[in-house]
Amino acid sequence: MKVNFTKNKRRLYIIAISITLSSCFDDGIRLSDKDNEESDRITLEIYRTLIQTQSELGKDLVEEDQKISNIKKQLESSEEEIKNLTQIDSDNNWSSRDELLYTNRGLKKELSNWTEIRNKTLDRKKTLDSHLKK
Repeated sequence: MKVNFTKNKRRLYIIAISITLSSCFDDGIRLSDKDNEESDRITLEIYRTLIQTQSELGKDLVEEDQKISNIKKQLESSEEEIKNLTQIDSDNNWSSRDELLYTNRGLKKELSNWTEIRNKTLDRKKTLDSHLKK
C-alpha cells in the first residue's frame, strides 16, 4: 500500500514511527527474529529518509540565505540611491525617490517573509538534527 504525504506530513510520520520503534526497544519488548528483521529494515529506511530530509533542509537554508542576502543588497543599493536623490533637490528626483521608497517597502516585506521562512526551516533542521543524534 502506497500512501502519498506532503513533505511535512511525511517527515512527521517518519519521526513518529521512529520514536515509536525506539520506545519499543527501550521498553524491552521482545520481538521475533522476523519482526526484528522487519523492524531493522524499517528503522534503516526511516534513518535514510531522515538523513535525506536533513540534507534537503540544508540546501533549502543555503538557498534562503542567498535570497535574503540578495534582498539586503538591493535594499542597501536602493537606500544609497534614495540618499543621493534626497541630496539633489528637484521635482524629478522627488518622484524617483518616492518610487524607490515604495520599492523599499516591498523589499523589506519580502525580506521579512524570507527571514521567517528561513527561521522555520532552521527550526525544522534543529529538531531533525537533535532527533538524529539520539
